[in-house]
Amino acid sequence: MGDGVGQCETLCRECTGRQDIVASKVARTVESGGHNRAYPGRQGTVLEQTSLAVCDQTKVSGRQRCKRRRADRLLNEQALVDAQRDSDQVKRRGRSCMCCYEDEGAVALLARAGVSALDVEPTCALPSEEDAVLDYLRTSGIETKQDPVTSDKDLPSYEQFVYALLAIKYVNEPQTYKQAIASGEAAQWGKAMDCEIHSHEENATWVLVPRPRGRNILKNRWVYVIKYKPDGSVDRFKARLVIKGFLQKYGIDYTEIFAPVVRMEILRQLLALAAAMDWEVEQMDVKTAFLNGFLEEEIYMEQPVGFVQPGKEDHVCVLKKSLYGLKQAPRVWYYTFYEAMMAEGFVRLIKDHCVFIKTRGKEICIFSVYVDDLLVIGSKAFVSEMKDILKRRFQMTDLGGVSYLLGWHIERRRSERIIFVHQEKYATKVLDRFGLAQCRPVRSPEETSQKLSESDCPQTDAEKQDMEKFPYREAVGSFMYLMMGTRPDLANFVRQVSRYLQNPAPPPLELRPSLAHALSAYSDADYANSVDTRRSVSGYVTYLFGNSPISWRSSLPKLVTLSTTEAEYVALASTVQEVLYLKQVMLELGYDQVGPVKIGEDNQSTIRISKNPEHHGRCKHIDIRFFFVQERQHAQDIDVFYCPTDKMPADILTKALTPEVYCRLRDLLGVRSRTVVLGDMT
Repeated sequence: MGDGVGQCETLCRECTGRQDIVASKVARTVESGGHNRAYPGRQGTVLEQTSLAVCDQTKVSGRQRCKRRRADRLLNEQALVDAQRDSDQVKRRGRSCMCCYEDEGAVALLARAGVSALDVEPTCALPSEEDAVLDYLRTSGIETKQDPVTSDKDLPSYEQFVYALLAIKYVNEPQTYKQAIASGEAAQWGKAMDCEIHSHEENATWVLVPRPRGRNILKNRWVYVIKYKPDGSVDRFKARLVIKGFLQKYGIDYTEIFAPVVRMEILRQLLALAAAMDWEVEQMDVKTAFLNGFLEEEIYMEQPVGFVQPGKEDHVCVLKKSLYGLKQAPRVWYYTFYEAMMAEGFVRLIKDHCVFIKTRGKEICIFSVYVDDLLVIGSKAFVSEMKDILKRRFQMTDLGGVSYLLGWHIERRRSERIIFVHQEKYATKVLDRFGLAQCRPVRSPEETSQKLSESDCPQTDAEKQDMEKFPYREAVGSFMYLMMGTRPDLANFVRQVSRYLQNPAPPPLELRPSLAHALSAYSDADYANSVDTRRSVSGYVTYLFGNSPISWRSSLPKLVTLSTTEAEYVALASTVQEVLYLKQVMLELGYDQVGPVKIGEDNQSTIRISKNPEHHGRCKHIDIRFFFVQERQHAQDIDVFYCPTDKMPADILTKALTPEVYCRLRDLLGVRSRTVVLGDMT
């Protein structure tokens, strides 16, 4: 990112509706612009191409944290802005001096002054309009319960000033029904709510009945979202009626709530198959998916806010079909979709209940479902036919070729049979969220000389209390999703930092088939890695077609091993379990593995005992794993071969490495730069 708001102007104009990201980028830019009143951001290290950051927990004063919270809250004050934009007086809510000034005075006065966020540059003086506004605030003596603002130190920082501008210019999603009807876009929100109610009436989601006595009557609320086009312009206003499912009572309003979703490794496996076979890869979205299933329970709900039927104010809704917000809604929808697929002759995979397959001669069609997002893969004519059948059964949006799924950006170069998956926008959002977008890039996420232990955790109550102020769990969870999706090279790092939750533009993934149409895997272990427990770290990565990574794992087994050989053998057993699972999935998809699955291992002793009962005296206490791996070896399901350590991609999953080794193994792992694989596709 560059300095100044010139970069932010481009972001504001080109963003796709995620205004929180824009606001964070502006805030970070203000921090780096050298302004003497900017909020000091936390320092840290960030992976190459802004893919990951590790915060060093630099302390921030309580006053600075309060100012940041108040600045963030400005982004949610659009209803107040709308009410005050054309007003001549500043409304007062009896807050403290700073809160009243920032939430009401600054926002309202800046709105009336017509200030544009794109006119502000942190490296130069404020334009005359902004100067006039600030001069007015300094001298007007706004009445509050405390003293009026009389000095510069009582004014918000420059960062908060920019936040206020962004709140005026961009944030206009109401949080409540009252805010929606009082906003400047009341007509658009009203039309969106009318459309939602009309869809429920057509769907016969509920019927009105007199209010029953002694029953749990659930409340509801409206959720408002503005959908944006790729160029950042407004596409449509969307309002959704959501029931307050947290008020449901177990055994009365619901019983079973579990609903499966397709596993990420299966999605990668399907994409790799599609790349190799040159299949169509398309996406569909089910409109109001949760409204399609019939409920078994008798559930009552208040009439929708703002749409109480005249003359029947004492009536309530008894739900006939599922509604967004119900605990059992995902389960009801899944079984509704399952019955539809079975009726069309599809077969559900045993190993993943969210994948459905149908064949007709040499043609194939595969559906994978993640809640209401459908990925459709297969022969062109057959896929088109099956999509038309589903459209007649459900209200669906045909999104065409897949480009964005579950936070993954999917790009394809069909002539070379390459499907490229990355999470650039997600990674950027994570960095912005935790204030790490301006941190110094590094070539590897860990130092080889540093191992985390419990001694590094806060020891005193004061240290623990101070650490609680940093969103450690949120940061680890955000990076974990990145690792699970497209960044296997971060698995060991995420595993380590995840152990201490209680005390607390990236190079993407390439899916490219080679000539070897087979599963393969690599297994590795780091003996006695844990400083606290002396347990060994296990790691594996599996491939389809030679160089398309499908699944990976970095774990700390709950077993203390007594030698390097034993540690490697424990890791090998886990790897065998994974490849057998993936092999069975391939078999269900109609592709039997030709020959055994090749598994790379860099320990010669482990290879020998996997094939013959050697060294049994030192390994007899792990004989369950011993016999399991040997049995699979003799059945020719697997073939363990020697792989030198310097060519072992799983090594990156078990230990910290030097930057040179890390980059080399990252390439072997299948993580490559987009420009290297696809070139400039703009």
